[in-house]
Amino acid sequence: MKNEIRLILLCLAAASVPAFAQSDSPQCGSTNFDQTRNVFTIMNPSAGIVNQQCFLTVYPKGEVPRQARQYPASYLVEGTYAIELSGGGGGGGGGAAKDQGGGGGGAGAAPSRTVQYLSPGVYKLTIGTGGSGGSAGGGRTEAGNPTSLTNANTGQLIAGFPGADVWRQRSQAAGDGRGGVATAGGSSGGSGGGSGSRPEGAAQSGGTSQTAGYSGTAGESGGESGRSAKTKAGRLVQANAGGGGGASVGSGGAGESAGRNSVAGVGDLGGGGGGGRGGLKTADAGGEGGHGFIRLTMSESAPEPEVVAPVPVVLQRFSQSTDTLFDFGKSTLKPSGEAKLDDLVNKLREANTDRVTITGHADRIGSREMNQELSESRAESVKAYLVSKGIQSDRISAMGKGESQPVTSRDDCKGPATPKVIACLAPDRRVDIEVVGTKK
Repeated sequence: MKNEIRLILLCLAAASVPAFAQSDSPQCGSTNFDQTRNVFTIMNPSAGIVNQQCFLTVYPKGEVPRQARQYPASYLVEGTYAIELSGGGGGGGGGAAKDQGGGGGGAGAAPSRTVQYLSPGVYKLTIGTGGSGGSAGGGRTEAGNPTSLTNANTGQLIAGFPGADVWRQRSQAAGDGRGGVATAGGSSGGSGGGSGSRPEGAAQSGGTSQTAGYSGTAGESGGESGRSAKTKAGRLVQANAGGGGGASVGSGGAGESAGRNSVAGVGDLGGGGGGGRGGLKTADAGGEGGHGFIRLTMSESAPEPEVVAPVPVVLQRFSQSTDTLFDFGKSTLKPSGEAKLDDLVNKLREANTDRVTITGHADRIGSREMNQELSESRAESVKAYLVSKGIQSDRISAMGKGESQPVTSRDDCKGPATPKVIACLAPDRRVDIEVVGTKK
């Protein structure tokens, strides 16, 4: 009875969450659960979406509530869970028209695994879609979108990519010939036939997953038969095969073959899509990347573990607006900035810090050279302050990315550097800090 009451209170709390204010607030078990593979993924994708969101309720230990018995995939008992997840894979490149060759395979997403205690409450799953394949004729293709698990009431990130629930598709995963290049831990797609340095370069298979413990099968390149023919005008490419997609947790899509009438393969669970065949009168679209996924597995009780040295892990990632740390265009810390960093220093003292990585970012106002220098100088200022507070300098690295990794898009904040535009670009002016180590 007590559990029933607490569950009712959880549902009432869910109604106060902004994300639940929308008319559609689906339960994950009924909309996004693949029973065959025991994963939450996108079962019924909608055209043009970046991600799909649904909700889980974690109920207190004790008697199993009636709702949990009716909808077991949407209700979990509180406890420690192994959380595995991956974003969507990149789409495959479309085959190019005329003599430019087959499309490159899409990049496979980088999966991750963590263990977290899920206390009673409501949780939001944001599952990133796979990127669309390039259209026939060498059309642009999309990167996959990120995945996350957050506390729906507090917004706290539990696992996955920060900001996945507000992510906007804006990047290119693979061109018309080159395979998509994966981020660290993912896998690159193979290039399409005829797209290498040699006019008749062979199509390539995609890469295997680079994340330990995950072994999706890389997509194979398309067959190479019937790739060219001679005419009075000389050698003319007739049909070149597409490259295979990179692997993730799931497999990469196969590249479309020049020698058969088929379509480029679709990636599976974060795998990249296969590239389309290209050439004279044979250009076809690339395959879609596999959608992201989340798998939650409750940890079982086990005998006393063997005492081993703790493995350093990412203890904290956060992004701090430079408007708090510095005056506009400056790299000298303000008192308010030092106070923010003091909070970080206190947390570092509570852990065995192995590595601290500081990355400065700037907005696009001014020249690239100036913004690069400013981002580096700000990162070094943060490092110097941490060192002054007793953090070992050889464990801190500082770098600047200038304006190369904005949060805003080119369509945002248009116009000259007025106060309104400067305020609009504030998300781009930031310092990202990652702490790797072990808890004391």
